[in-house]
Amino acid sequence: MSEFENYLLTEESKTFFTCKACNRKTELLFPEKVNIFACQCGKIHCEHDYKGYYYTGNQFANKGLLKLGQQANLDGEIWEIVGIANKFNTKLAFDRWIEYVMFNKKTEKFSFLNCAYGNYTWLFERERFKDLDSKKSEKPRILEVDGEVYKLYQRYSYRSNSIIGQFPYDPIQSKDINCADFVSPPNAISIEENVKTNEFSYFQGRHFYRKEIASVFKDDRIVYQSREGVGMAQPFYGKIDVGNFSRIGIGFILLLLLLNFGIFNQFHHSKEITSFSVTSSTETRSSDEFVTQSFVLKEQVVPHYLNVYCGTFLNNEWLEAAITLVNEKTGDERELGLVLEHYSGDGWEEGSNANDIGISEVPAGKYHFKLKIYSDSVSDKSISFIISEENPSNWNFWLIGFIALGIILLMTFVKQQFERMRSGEIDTLFG
Repeated sequence: MSEFENYLLTEESKTFFTCKACNRKTELLFPEKVNIFACQCGKIHCEHDYKGYYYTGNQFANKGLLKLGQQANLDGEIWEIVGIANKFNTKLAFDRWIEYVMFNKKTEKFSFLNCAYGNYTWLFERERFKDLDSKKSEKPRILEVDGEVYKLYQRYSYRSNSIIGQFPYDPIQSKDINCADFVSPPNAISIEENVKTNEFSYFQGRHFYRKEIASVFKDDRIVYQSREGVGMAQPFYGKIDVGNFSRIGIGFILLLLLLNFGIFNQFHHSKEITSFSVTSSTETRSSDEFVTQSFVLKEQVVPHYLNVYCGTFLNNEWLEAAITLVNEKTGDERELGLVLEHYSGDGWEEGSNANDIGISEVPAGKYHFKLKIYSDSVSDKSISFIISEENPSNWNFWLIGFIALGIILLMTFVKQQFERMRSGEIDTLFG
């Protein structure tokens, strides 16, 4: 009889382990598979090839929110926590996590729930990946599994600084185990290689949010668990695919350019509608109202854009033209004002003898203009007007385009920072 069996007790077809340090009797749920048992008292662990008591620093092993014996209902299957190990990356001391060994009594299968600073990843055993273990020297950086591409996240080895419960593997003597994690958020693959035996173990799972873990364990405390950084396989905010988002955004910008230059502009071309001159005298200026000839704007996909040009000669004077566009069918009027002023002196000059103003969003119809002139001039003025249809300002297209481009650049930056947080390079989104 081995030393390990000295601790075992069988009662009613159940196998129990009796701890000699605290006399706790614990049922072994999978006695034929258990490799290591560590009592909850934290004083002793025992192996199948037992060589004596091993006093471990297990005082930290049960500090997580989840405890031994807690059960989770995941997709209708019951998983029970049978072992807890506090692990750390031997290459990065700050990279620490808690591994919960989950056991399904019905299927007698294991799964492994890892919690790293409040970020959860649940992995399940699976069959080996085709031809991977025959290419150990290649150490692939990309895996294609079930049509999905997984990128290498990290290669590492681990140690356990505290354990409690039952383990189907050796969480302490792990120096011969090399691990590689691959992610395709929210999914993850983990591969463990025993370099001594040249055996591989394969695990596949996904990222779980705290509210999901709280739901399957029916433990609302987990929702409020503190969290740091980004989980190994955590999806980007809102599960947004930034690559597709950027492609759609760029396509939207190109569509705007096509609509502006390829479609809308074909309905806009500079053409003169009418031109005329009016004479404003000092005697009649306050009562004169000039009415232009009628003109027709034809139906088109987009509204018309009119430009009113006004020019005259000013000598230290100002002039204002009150302009009213009248729709002859509806009687609707749009009023606007056009101011000209020109002043000069010895070596200086300001203002202009000409000015123009635009009228946007003019629908098709029959129109005419009404004009009234105001001025401080003491002489009669001959004032020239040119009314034309022009290309409208496309600042609104450019504004929408720049906003879309800005969103794409912002999302790309945030995504880059997010990945830097995932790798541990920075602690917060903005470093």
